[in-house]
This record gives sequence, structure tokens and C-alpha cells, in this order.
Amino acid sequence: MKKLNISKPLFCCFKHQLDCLRLYSKSTKVCQQFYQYFSDGMSPIEAIRFHENKFLLEDNFMGLANASINPTHNQIYYLYKCWRDANLGSSINPFDKLKEKVPFYESIGTTVKVHEDHLWAVLLVTPLEIIIYLHLKK
Repeated sequence: MKKLNISKPLFCCFKHQLDCLRLYSKSTKVCQQFYQYFSDGMSPIEAIRFHENKFLLEDNFMGLANASINPTHNQIYYLYKCWRDANLGSSINPFDKLKEKVPFYESIGTTVKVHEDHLWAVLLVTPLEIIIYLHLKK
């Protein structure tokens, strides 16, 4: 009986430079840009579209493929999770971050009331809401 030699590739071969570009890791500068987008109120998908449009306006199509300056969607969602945990607190225990921000809210005239128990509630009353309430009460 004749033996057959079979070879099977164990890794993917890249056929184009753009295939390699998508594997680059994101740069610190780009991370800071996305953190700023999130601080400005953008959701992850809005930040993705905004960032991609900057490349399209410059006709920089190679930049679109380069993950070091245009991170993948998964990288951006990970950045958003890190930003959200640092700025808004974790979804498991949001009270720590809220308690940290109470002095700031009170300095701008917002009332913060927190009830912590096995059932919890948070009440934020802004100066605008107080004005509307007093106006409607008349």
C-alpha cells in the first residue's frame, strides 16, 4: 500500500498588505481620541462612524484598514467598556462612582438622593426640573 503525504496549513497566509494592517494594535493616541469621543457623548457606533469619516474625507483608504489608527469594532467596544467603568462606574456597583460625583452635582445645584438596600433607587433633581415643577404647580 502506498503512503500519501498530506500537508495542511496550520495558519492563515496573508495575501495582501491590508490583511496585515488590520492586526496592528491600537495606539495610545487613538485610545485617547476615542475616550474623548465617549466623553463628548458619542456611543461606540457613533465614534466608529465619526472616526472612519475622518479618513474618508482625507481619501486615506489605507488608514481605514490600519488597526493602529482605526481600531476594529471589538477594540472600540472594549475601549468603551473601560471608559464607562472609569467614568460612570461598573454596572454591578454604580454607587461608588455616584457617591464620588455627588459633591460636583451639588455644586451645580443638582440634588442627589440615594436609597441603598436590596431594592435601590437614585433620584437626581436638576435646577431646570425645579423651575418646571414650580411653574406647573402654579
